[in-house]
Amino acid sequence: MAVSLPPSDDLTGKPEWVKRRAAIQSKGLTDALLQNTKRHYAASVAVIDRWIGQMLDILEARGQLDSTVIIFTADHGEQMGEHGLFEKNVMYEGALQIPLLIHLPGMNSPSESGQLASLMDLGPTLMDLAGASYDPTDLDAVSLLPDLQGDHAPVREVVQSELISTIMLYDGRYKWIRSYNDSSELYDLQEDPDELHNCIDAHPKVIKRLQKFTFQH
Repeated sequence: MAVSLPPSDDLTGKPEWVKRRAAIQSKGLTDALLQNTKRHYAASVAVIDRWIGQMLDILEARGQLDSTVIIFTADHGEQMGEHGLFEKNVMYEGALQIPLLIHLPGMNSPSESGQLASLMDLGPTLMDLAGASYDPTDLDAVSLLPDLQGDHAPVREVVQSELISTIMLYDGRYKWIRSYNDSSELYDLQEDPDELHNCIDAHPKVIKRLQKFTFQH
């Protein structure tokens, strides 16, 4: 089975700590080895697909499929060699992008949402589905139930992630990766979805706009 390889990245504009980790994680890696690794990963995904299908078949056989909320997601992306990296402790799309599939009783056709959603949003979403009471002002998370029911008003201006010494802010186009102890990055995912060109010096107004969502200095 032929599998595609990530685009080549010479890591220009990446922080030094990223370059050091890439040198370690991709040391001695050939295209053939990477393709073989990705084939094994794809086989693991196929196993998950098969078992999820069997679970849905059981629900249908028991007459419970039409009354069950089904949510499929993951804790992180695959990060399979993009930028020479494999560990998921980075803020690039290979690590951040995850599946989030939600099926509610009565849904008859698939649709996609462009909401800036986060896994923490599943908490209030499930509470709304269960009819539980809570104070939305106590949460940073936002219920996705209105979007699932057809109200596609934006739920937030940016989505945010934090890990170790970095914070990531994404507004639907620009992703700012702010490092506490190394150089920071900005990617225009509309023009540069593979995050190959750090354009932070070209967009000071974008950084200024995003600063209000993080520490100011």
